[in-house]
Amino acid sequence: MRKNDARRFVLAWLLCIACIGNAQNMQPNQKFGKPTQEELSMKEYPADKDAPAVVLYSQRTTFYEIKRQSLQVVNEYKYRLKVLKSEGKEYANFEIPYFSPINSSTKETIIGVKGFTYNYENGNVEKTKLESSMISDSRINDSQMLKKIAMPQVKEGSVIELQYRLESDYYYEIDSWFAQKNIPVIYTEFNLTIPEFFYFSFNQRGFNEIAFKKTPSYANFSLSRGNDREPATDYKFVGMNIPAMKPVGYVFCTSAYESCVDLEIMGINVPGYITKDFTSTWEKISEQLMTDERFGGRIRRSNMLSKEQKELDLTKCSTIKEKVAALYGLLKKHLKWDGSRGLYGEAKSQLRKDGTGSSADMNFVLLNMMKDAGIKGYPVVMCSRDKGLLPLHASLEKLNCFVIAFANEDGSTSFIDAAYENGYIDVLPDNLLTNNAHQLVSSDLTNVVDLQQLPVSKTIRKIDAKLSANGNITGNVRDELTNNDAASLRTAYKEAEDSVKFVSEKAKNNGIEIKKYNIAGINDNSNELKVSFDFEKSCDTTSNQIYVNPFVMTIIDDNPFTAEERILPIEFPHKWHHTQNVSLEIPEGYTIEEIPSNLTIKTEDGSMLLKVVLTVAGNKILARETLNVDRLLYSQQEYSVVKEMFERLMAKNKELLVLKKI
Repeated sequence: MRKNDARRFVLAWLLCIACIGNAQNMQPNQKFGKPTQEELSMKEYPADKDAPAVVLYSQRTTFYEIKRQSLQVVNEYKYRLKVLKSEGKEYANFEIPYFSPINSSTKETIIGVKGFTYNYENGNVEKTKLESSMISDSRINDSQMLKKIAMPQVKEGSVIELQYRLESDYYYEIDSWFAQKNIPVIYTEFNLTIPEFFYFSFNQRGFNEIAFKKTPSYANFSLSRGNDREPATDYKFVGMNIPAMKPVGYVFCTSAYESCVDLEIMGINVPGYITKDFTSTWEKISEQLMTDERFGGRIRRSNMLSKEQKELDLTKCSTIKEKVAALYGLLKKHLKWDGSRGLYGEAKSQLRKDGTGSSADMNFVLLNMMKDAGIKGYPVVMCSRDKGLLPLHASLEKLNCFVIAFANEDGSTSFIDAAYENGYIDVLPDNLLTNNAHQLVSSDLTNVVDLQQLPVSKTIRKIDAKLSANGNITGNVRDELTNNDAASLRTAYKEAEDSVKFVSEKAKNNGIEIKKYNIAGINDNSNELKVSFDFEKSCDTTSNQIYVNPFVMTIIDDNPFTAEERILPIEFPHKWHHTQNVSLEIPEGYTIEEIPSNLTIKTEDGSMLLKVVLTVAGNKILARETLNVDRLLYSQQEYSVVKEMFERLMAKNKELLVLKKI
């Protein structure tokens, strides 16, 4: 895990802001060490009465200094937090990752940890000091340490204050400042001083206003002029009364939309001391990766499954896709994914020993196998959707995984992720379907790849059913699934506790009784899956009427879009077409009294379509229901249209066909 990614992962809730105007009347207290009576007696946060805790005040001050004749970047943190509910006590436990490689003098150090817990009891303020016994350090891996801080005497109503200083030898990196988190923030600020010989790019993102001020200043050291100060610039970012960024469905990474300031160094120019250009291009990143032994070195190594591959008769395969599929199937028999995503690989000997590896390990081995088979494969690097978005400029630090691209006979390009157990060619995990991946063609050539344009996933359901005069429906269902729909069902079936519970859950969700459930090809190495089963279902009846849902089953169980408003975009997992065709035979002696109307509705660009068509053919009702989603991303401005689409679908699924006895 990269340094910035690691800190974001554990401390995202400490570093965030946004603005909601005057929703909260409480004035911020910026005097650290002196909680006010209002803060101590506070029972709830008016702008969010369900909030378990609220950040009353947070401050980060970042600057440079000389220590041990070396340049360091220093971050000083101060936090004051109010616990409003019992579940808010978890915010009093701090875990701060920092870098301290075992065999390196370049490291980070946390010093000056100081904290207090304030409790207002019977008109008196009880102040409890954070003791050294409540602070511990543990090693995460060869590079990272973790400092744990457990604040004392924390209870509902407590006010907590914590401060510490992080000194880093990684002077060329300044961590992003996140100004929003999953609990509200009343006041937060970020103060930054950058000497004139450092050149940083700033990227402010998020949906909320952040106040900004820039003034000339000085850094209290000298590298080039023999005096005590260097010209610098002070930056100040402030946010007040900030709402919590709460989890919402159909978003892979909420932190990607949090109000935030990203910084990335572009260059350093200290005459007579150091001059270095940090600006990058994807071509430079490709060269850097290909010369790194953990990446390019792994691609150049020999095939760890060469013996097993020689026993695989690829001459039976007529296309490149078939050959890659055969290699993929062989790999899965000898190496299992350990569940982790990565950009760099481990040694082959370790993979042989463990029998498991990261996604990078799996893909490196498949690249080695493809090379032995005479198939040219290319890594396609990316930031997975659950880790946010790649910036507009080239960035190695934001990359966290890759898949493989290869060319087919017709010149088209296909993709595969060797770690996806139930995937296939052009069937990647939903989490990797980013529109901004980069194919490393060579050390001086890269291509931008939009993986959201992979083939659509389809579920086509055919139902043949017969309705009896007593309101009982019997029939057969046949499903044909392709691509990600097939992969998702394979995964769900294999991960289920047992097949009986899996089928009973399906029956419960659809209000039917299932018999003779069968999945053909559940263990096949393919992008298709077929399901069939018999079913029974009861309908409401009166002495001379039958009320029946003509679709028998629904293509969508629940409406995921019920909120009146939405502040974040909608991110669908993949493109999909769901179609259901029903042939329902009505009983003799009955006629149709009421039939649901047809419906066609679509978005302005046609990327989302809902179509419902019912017709009568002799003694049968023919019903066809289609829902197509051909885009993965819909903006929050389009939410009302998407919401209406799903509302109309759910409403249609509740409309009944009324049959009347003749």
